[in-house]
Amino acid sequence: MGRADGPEVVSPAAEVAPPVHCSKHIDNPTTDPCRGCGDARRERERWELEQATAAKVAISARARQRAELLAEAIDECDLCDERGYLGIVPCEHNPERPEINRRGMAQVRAVLDAKRKAG
Repeated sequence: MGRADGPEVVSPAAEVAPPVHCSKHIDNPTTDPCRGCGDARRERERWELEQATAAKVAISARARQRAELLAEAIDECDLCDERGYLGIVPCEHNPERPEINRRGMAQVRAVLDAKRKAG
């Protein structure tokens, strides 16, 4: 556990839900359920609980994997601090980002200068 390639989590939708009525009442539900219907209902409730638990485990595993990948990216980045920030902004861990930002600001300034001169 804790590895990015950990155990595969089965999707909660992968299994078909058991019926909530017994085989005798599956096509003809009754308002006065029999013992079999009660057993079927309890089995369905157990199944739904298992599905909800599996979904929570899958969400947790994905979140843990994202956190591990982010921690690894921060550890390998030469741009940001130990929290993953460049000053007060989150780091993208892209060594080309400062140059991309510089070019973008140059374009913005050029447009603003052109508008100022035209206006």
